[in-house]
Parts: sequence; structure tokens; C-alpha cells
Amino acid sequence: MAQTDEGHGIPVVLAKKPDVEPPYSVFTTCEKWLIVTLASIAGLFSPLTAYIYLPAIPMIATAFGKTVELTNLTVTVYLVFQGVSPMFWGTLADRMGRRPTLLGCLFFLGLACIGLAFVPTLHFWLLMILRCFQAVGSASTLTIAWLRHLTPG
Repeated sequence: MAQTDEGHGIPVVLAKKPDVEPPYSVFTTCEKWLIVTLASIAGLFSPLTAYIYLPAIPMIATAFGKTVELTNLTVTVYLVFQGVSPMFWGTLADRMGRRPTLLGCLFFLGLACIGLAFVPTLHFWLLMILRCFQAVGSASTLTIAWLRHLTPG
């Protein structure tokens, strides 16, 4: 179909746009929103467990009868374990799948948080260990939750 440009008399060829179908999905729009919402909530746990702890460090130090510097060590071990543990969760996700791995992360995180809520103030070592477990549980929730939305298959 050739038309001429009105101002200059130049023939212009207009190509017909191909009919593009929307991408196929087995999920309804409501289910897609539910999946995104649940993945977002799961991804919230990693930064939440890291940053909600920081303002409470002076009170935790007082409760446990330790110095603030020693209590800051719990943040250090948290960050170390949060940096190392995705190597193990990633391997597990490759072998078992993302869904069971994400559920395992959340279960591990939940147990660590419940344990932290009931730590007696006489056992500072237990606080350190449970902070390590909390880091291991929360480290890969964001990555595993959103990995499905970034990669095909």
C-alpha cells in the first residue's frame, strides 16, 4: 500500500503491523498478583531481619550485661553468614527446586526468630548462634523469591 506524503509528494510505504498475541500464562490476573505479593513479602524478610535489630543494640547490650561493642559482634556474624549461606541455598535450589528451597529458608528463618524471642539473657552465646541461623534463613529469601520472575524455565 503506497501513499504519498501530503507536503512533499514522496511515496511512503506503510507496513501492516503483525497481530501480536499476549504472552500465554496458566495463571489468571488475580493469581499473578497473589504470586507477586507473596514473593514480595518473602523478599521483605531479608532486609527486615537485618535492619530491625540495629536500633535495639544498646538495649540488647544492657539486657545481656555486655558491652555495645560485643553486641555489635552479633551484627558481624549475621553479615558473614548472610554472605556465605546463599552458596548452599543456591546449590539446593538447583537440585531440589526453588519452591522447596524458599520454604526451607522461611522455615529456618521462622525457627531462628522464635528462638531469638525466647533467648534467656544469661546465654549470650545462644544469641550469637541464633543470629547466625537467622542470617542463614533470611539470606536467600529475596533471591529465590524473585529468581523465577527474572529467569525463564
